[in-house]
Amino acid sequence: MKRLFFKIRMKRKIREADEMRRITGRRYLVLRVGNRLVVKSKQELKYLIRIGVFKASIQELEQVALYITN
Repeated sequence: MKRLFFKIRMKRKIREADEMRRITGRRYLVLRVGNRLVVKSKQELKYLIRIGVFKASIQELEQVALYITN
């Protein structure tokens, strides 16, 4: 049951990331933060790394991303 809910949430986040990419032209990543799925642009992630919210580099976040838009 948990896998089904995760799959549904994941599909929804992928659709959201693709739509945001189409509108803004930025590159988006779907990440698992805690137990939640979040969609963030690469530019947002760089800013969050710079202010200290994320301790990882952008390359490390791209490696653990569940989905990256083209």
